[in-house]
Amino acid sequence: MTEERARALTAVVAPGVEQCAKTLSRATHDLWRVQSLALSIDDAGPFAAAFDSVANDHYGASLQFPGGRFVFLFSGKSGFLATNAFTRDAQDRVESFNQREVRALGELANIALNPLVGHLAKAWGFRLVVSAPQSRIASRRDHLADALSAYAEQDTLAAAFYAKLVCDTLFSECDLLIFLERVLVEAVTKRSDPPAPAS
Repeated sequence: MTEERARALTAVVAPGVEQCAKTLSRATHDLWRVQSLALSIDDAGPFAAAFDSVANDHYGASLQFPGGRFVFLFSGKSGFLATNAFTRDAQDRVESFNQREVRALGELANIALNPLVGHLAKAWGFRLVVSAPQSRIASRRDHLADALSAYAEQDTLAAAFYAKLVCDTLFSECDLLIFLERVLVEAVTKRSDPPAPAS
């Protein structure tokens, strides 16, 4: 991928991630912000060091779409605090739910991603159909490895974004991973390529 295409891809994704933070803020009644956003065109890139933890304490929600997937991750502490904030108005009804945090955070991820999905679909000019969230508890390393394993055999992964969202009032943070396959990246970045000079 050329630097121009990488910049064009980031220019589209970044405002969508900002919308995720705003949606999280509305859902939890606390201000979330995007602390960082990194693009990698390598399988590991900036993710290897950040995702080397093997502690099985992270709530993950994975949502697939044709051409890629999203993965939302909360640590055990952040997941607990975000769940309490998200379910504040229905605390009595959800307190006894089995796997309360897993279910609540899967729904929270789904809600937070909706504006990003809409933003990307509009920017790229086609509809994105996203699956229901698949949630589980695992280590950060396992969440990343599982996401990458879908692309390992056919080498279809072209780019990945890693965003860190933080909430100072909840003392919480979450990670958003966006994996994009080669066919999708090529299609959307060609739209931003400058026209070829006339011969």
